[in-house]
Amino acid sequence: MAAGSTTLGRWPFGTPLEVNEAGRNGGGIFNAAAGTATLEESVVQANDAALEGGGIFNEGALTLRNVTFFNNTPNDCSGC
Repeated sequence: MAAGSTTLGRWPFGTPLEVNEAGRNGGGIFNAAAGTATLEESVVQANDAALEGGGIFNEGALTLRNVTFFNNTPNDCSGC
């Protein structure tokens, strides 16, 4: 997300945000500095980023409500 806002959640039939890949940052979600994102009642799993933020890379405003994360991988994991 470049600029603006979005709300993701209550995925139909419990479908998770999963098995995504990013060539840089934010395998599941990339929220830029000017962005506002809300993720509700979701699962973020098995996402991969070449650099940072396997599940979520956030520079902006991010709200998480009832979100489960597992098996997300940042490949440049300095400081993990």
